Amino acid sequence: MQENQSAHLAARLIPVGDPSLKVEWMKDGKAVEASSRTTSFFNFGYVALTVKQVAHHDQGTYSCIATNACGRTETKAQLRMISKADAEFQSKSWESIQKMETKKVESSMEFHQEVTSSPKFVSALKGTSVVVEGQKAHFECRVEPQNDPKMQIQWYFNGQVLSASSRIQTFHDFGYVAIDINEARQEDSGTYTLVATNILGTEKAEVKLNVNAHAQVDFSTLHSTAVQQTAKFETKQEVRQEFEEVAAHGPPVFKTTLVSPEPVTDGKNIHLEGRLEPIGDPSMKVEWFFNGRPLTIGSRFKTYNDFGFIALDILGVTTLDQGQYTCRASNKLGEASTQANVQVLAKSSVITETEHESAMQQISYLEKEKVKLVSEEEAVKAAPSFTKALKNIEAPEGQNIHMEARLSPTGDSTMRVEWTFNGKPLKSGHRFRPAYDFDYVALDVLSVYPEDSGVYTCHARNAYGEAVSSATIKIIGQAQVVSESRTEMSQFAYLEKKTSGRAEFQEETTTQAPVFTSSPKSSEVKEGQKAHFEARIIPVSDPTLKVEWMLNGQPIKLGSRFREGHDFGFVSLDISHVLPEDAGQYTCRATNNLGQAVCSCNLTVKANQTIVKETIHESALQQINYLESQRSTQTQEEGLTTQAPVFTANMRDVQVAEGVPAHFEAKLVPIGDPKLKVEWLKDGHPIEASNRMSTLHDF
Repeated sequence: MQENQSAHLAARLIPVGDPSLKVEWMKDGKAVEASSRTTSFFNFGYVALTVKQVAHHDQGTYSCIATNACGRTETKAQLRMISKADAEFQSKSWESIQKMETKKVESSMEFHQEVTSSPKFVSALKGTSVVVEGQKAHFECRVEPQNDPKMQIQWYFNGQVLSASSRIQTFHDFGYVAIDINEARQEDSGTYTLVATNILGTEKAEVKLNVNAHAQVDFSTLHSTAVQQTAKFETKQEVRQEFEEVAAHGPPVFKTTLVSPEPVTDGKNIHLEGRLEPIGDPSMKVEWFFNGRPLTIGSRFKTYNDFGFIALDILGVTTLDQGQYTCRASNKLGEASTQANVQVLAKSSVITETEHESAMQQISYLEKEKVKLVSEEEAVKAAPSFTKALKNIEAPEGQNIHMEARLSPTGDSTMRVEWTFNGKPLKSGHRFRPAYDFDYVALDVLSVYPEDSGVYTCHARNAYGEAVSSATIKIIGQAQVVSESRTEMSQFAYLEKKTSGRAEFQEETTTQAPVFTSSPKSSEVKEGQKAHFEARIIPVSDPTLKVEWMLNGQPIKLGSRFREGHDFGFVSLDISHVLPEDAGQYTCRATNNLGQAVCSCNLTVKANQTIVKETIHESALQQINYLESQRSTQTQEEGLTTQAPVFTANMRDVQVAEGVPAHFEAKLVPIGDPKLKVEWLKDGHPIEASNRMSTLHDF
């Protein structure tokens, strides 16, 4: 054949359904490698090899080798080709023209011989008629004439033309017709029709495919006991519902009417309740009125209507809440009502009673201590004196030195303690740390230098006199002197110059009122997602610039969900786990000494449509139920506490270095007493909670 044409080699092979049959193609004794030009095919006894755009190096002997467990067979064919130049040269000669005419006549005769019959199916259309969903379905047959180039093959599914796709593949080659349906689905079930047509006629063949679905969901239970209990519970519910429906007939009647409460003072809570029948009437309507007008339910007014129990709670009553409260119940058969009067005693304009009992107790304790201190001060009427004097110290350079003395009288609020160095007042700072507590006076000097050598004097003065104690400090200097190189000094000079330049830049940029160069954009998020707003502002390096965020005109309280950012002209606001109440208008206001700027944006929150009432973590729910049951048991036992507090393990003294955490602990009984109060004191004074001190009381 000529260059760049396609070469097709085909053969028939038996046995057809042998899964162990292996087919290999060889060229000149070497395996043929699959590529975009060379493709091989093997299906139901039909083997073929196609080589596209043949070239000179494709010439040779091609062999097909079939092997199974019982033996081996081989068939060979030669592939030769002529170049385009040879083909053109032959076409110019008279002999080649005669050969071509002869071949044309022979091919036309063969063509007329091939189309002398209409299509005919040699074998019936058969295959896998019943498959399970997800398996592969296959149908095939043989049709004649085999060498009719104008024969058309068309597949139909339930009367509609079937188009080939990634799942459905059709084959028609040398009288072999087949269709493969990969990963069959239930909707693939139906009638498949094969239509073969040529110029002399048409032939049809049909086959039905049934795709069985996988087994349905297994509704049988693994917990028969739980199912039986559930059935009993549902039966009880049905019986109770029938009882309620029977008992729900009749007009409303208040079995227990509202009772007017005792007069209460302003700020107290009021509770009104009653009993109503029939119970479980779906048409029952309960309304509350105040002085004949419908009562508006809000944060202070809460109503209840549950299984015949009706109630009204009024939180933090005022004189305006005084009057008559009416509860009216109505259904299809009638109505009933009950009233109660509420009296509120107004407080005087000045509140003389405490609202924080614990704070009042602490204030009383502090005042008592203050009285004791004043009485002690009145008793102290003596000039100061050092009961223990300062001592001389000699230390090497770089170490810390400590000087201390004892002073009397103690508890004198007029006592003043001062330190001097070589007769001049000592400036307290990072290295010099004086201390004075009760009768203890001390001075710590950190990382001493030779120039710290000299006489240190402690002066104590009060209204009755003065006392002095001195000590000599000698510092031994190191022999080696550490000096900086020129390179390090030049780096320090560069950094100082850079810092001064930055300070000048900051002073220059503070001469402008704030302006937003970009504004935050409005956004719409779902409940539970994150929201982010950002903007750009100038001047960039104004130390007096103040940035505030507001929601609907009110300042935003920063917390775990709201995070603000302000860095080098970039301002931002992040909201984690957005809630529906976070929706609204967000305003960013920037203010400095020269003016202010404001920009706004809107946040829309899409609330979740449904509430998930079922638990997602069964084990966690079981643990919560267990803890709640333990808590109820503990609550019942709490009322039985009849023991005074006793420390079963006392605290221990601790000695630690400066800057190291200190920890004190003790054990206490009774355990679980809700009225037990634990306080920590230092030198007889209550310890105030801070970021350095934390307390714990647990079991």
